[in-house]
Amino acid sequence: MCCACSSILTLIIVLSLSFQYVEHYELALKKNSHTNKVSLDEVYDNGRYCWGPSYKTMPFPALWERLDVKAHISNTEGVSTLAQFTLFYQLQLEGLLDLYKKYDLRYATMLESQTQAEIKNKGITYPFEDFLTEREEVTEGVAEAVKELIERKFPGVKVEMSKFFLGEVKIDSEDLMRNYLQKAIALENNSQKEFEKDLAEEETKTINMQEDWIAKGKTKYDIAVAEATKMIAIAEQEKKEAVIQARAQGLATLMSGLGIKDDQVRKDFLMLMAILDNEESVVLNTDANVHVYTDATTG
Repeated sequence: MCCACSSILTLIIVLSLSFQYVEHYELALKKNSHTNKVSLDEVYDNGRYCWGPSYKTMPFPALWERLDVKAHISNTEGVSTLAQFTLFYQLQLEGLLDLYKKYDLRYATMLESQTQAEIKNKGITYPFEDFLTEREEVTEGVAEAVKELIERKFPGVKVEMSKFFLGEVKIDSEDLMRNYLQKAIALENNSQKEFEKDLAEEETKTINMQEDWIAKGKTKYDIAVAEATKMIAIAEQEKKEAVIQARAQGLATLMSGLGIKDDQVRKDFLMLMAILDNEESVVLNTDANVHVYTDATTG
């Protein structure tokens, strides 16, 4: 019974040691832990593998790796420039075996040294001023050269132009560096002044447009008020004339009903009616008819 338990326990231990894990951020080769011999039959990505207790993983990074390279570049003008470039690379599942066969675990060191040499070779084709004033052009040119180098000499290594950057740039000559720095500062100051000038002009245009809109709005408002006042005055006048005509017609009808036909009597009657209505009445005699207008009728 004890032998059976020991056998089962041993089997459990052996099985547990037989499984190896490759994390999601890794690629791996299979390595014999006793002989240190690396199996070159397959590259393994994230997962669990049963290789037996004698094998372990030899991990490689599967995510993007950062590489900072500083290069001393001596151009045709005899000026030595120290430029720092940053690039990102990623190991690929396909091609990692060839990369390992060619460089084993020294691939990262070889990648850095050959990238530095290529940066120097490409950098000397640019005037040193371009490293200060034409940074994008320099970055793109150097990145293309480095990308071509890596694709040619480093199988299984992926690089992208968008992940290549030019960082700090220094010139060995302090006086030269100071002069170019002053020029760069002056250029920035001029750009700022131009921007502030354009901004002030735009603000002035905006204020003028606003004032113009306000003036046009006030003019239209004044015209509208004048038109409204005129229409009210016309309506009031028409109202007065209508009242006068209606009153004259009413008095004429009243006098006819009372049988008053004599002109003098009609005139006296109208005058008396006007006085009774309002002492400020105005008596109008047009042709044969007499019209009476009082201020009271306007209300």
